[in-house]
Amino acid sequence: MSIKKLIFGLAALVLLFGLSGSASAQTADINALLQQIALIQSQIAALSGTPTGTGACNFTQDLFMDMVGNVAGNPEVVCLQDYLKSTGHFPATTNSTGYFGPTTKSAVASWQAANLVSPAAGYFGAKSRTAYNAMA
Repeated sequence: MSIKKLIFGLAALVLLFGLSGSASAQTADINALLQQIALIQSQIAALSGTPTGTGACNFTQDLFMDMVGNVAGNPEVVCLQDYLKSTGHFPATTNSTGYFGPTTKSAVASWQAANLVSPAAGYFGAKSRTAYNAMA
């Protein structure tokens, strides 16, 4: 079993059995867990020499729902999906296909909310690119 699968398995168990209380407390707990997962993923990547995705993407266009590009998918969407995996916002078990569907939209909205990009609508436009480039 890979370390990433173990981390996400543990996070899923914590979410299933460990959270109680109000919805806002649960949201705060989930966000804290996502941040911890992203930190652990970064540490694993640093130890293994795998790039984390930060600074690796060169976004030249707005990315949005139902965007696919060519048959192999849109390479900018693939890079976005890989980056969002490295931050814990895109499911690690989901392949980066280059199709900007509901999963990607939700991951972008989660990343936007976590990084104070408003509105957190799941549309990766100029504000999101600016925020990404500032972090890269």
